[in-house]
Amino acid sequence: MYYPSSNNNGYLCVLHPYEFQLKCQKTDGQGSCLQCMPLQFTPDCLDIPNSSLCLISNGVSTACTKCLPNAYLVNSICLIAPSTCRRTDGLSICMQCISTYYINASNWCSPIPNCKTSKGVANTCIEC
Repeated sequence: MYYPSSNNNGYLCVLHPYEFQLKCQKTDGQGSCLQCMPLQFTPDCLDIPNSSLCLISNGVSTACTKCLPNAYLVNSICLIAPSTCRRTDGLSICMQCISTYYINASNWCSPIPNCKTSKGVANTCIEC
């Protein structure tokens, strides 16, 4: 990736720094990045907040649009899911709870009252 730069003899094409090349997907041809690689944002292709939890970003802002299955979105930032949630949809709900918990009306995990052992994805109580 090159961009024009002036010196005493006129304009010449200058190669962007290596780090810029790794993070920028599309430039304006004048030295600015228009579209960053996933998990970075313009104008400088900086890492988005909590990028290690982010699966998909839009590349033009600090917004993450989908998280890994162990996280969920809050204001376009991925947060780690509660320890009672085994797997999320990467957006806003828990898809599977740990043993002896069930998915409640808020789509997060609540304990099964008086349950010692549960079974299956729905966590049906089999021993009280």
